[in-house]
Amino acid sequence: VQMGHLGLAGTSGQGVQWYTKLSISQNYGTYRYSFIQPRPQFSGVAWLSWPLSWLGGSELRTAIALDQGELYSNSVGGWISLRKAWRAAK
Repeated sequence: VQMGHLGLAGTSGQGVQWYTKLSISQNYGTYRYSFIQPRPQFSGVAWLSWPLSWLGGSELRTAIALDQGELYSNSVGGWISLRKAWRAAK
């Protein structure tokens, strides 16, 4: 396998957090079973997290992911969640 990977993260002024992971690869099989031609593949995911003022300490999270190429089936997926964190009093 030959692969390149990039990951980025950040936070906006409103407290929205984001990050992404992107990978591209050329896949040659295994030592025992090599592919006749290399199989290219792109995989990526992006997450966003929004702080919510109501429910104090809650956040809305969402993500989307993508696979495209000749190694895995082309696919897209995602999710949305609502998260609440409680902190123990000191």
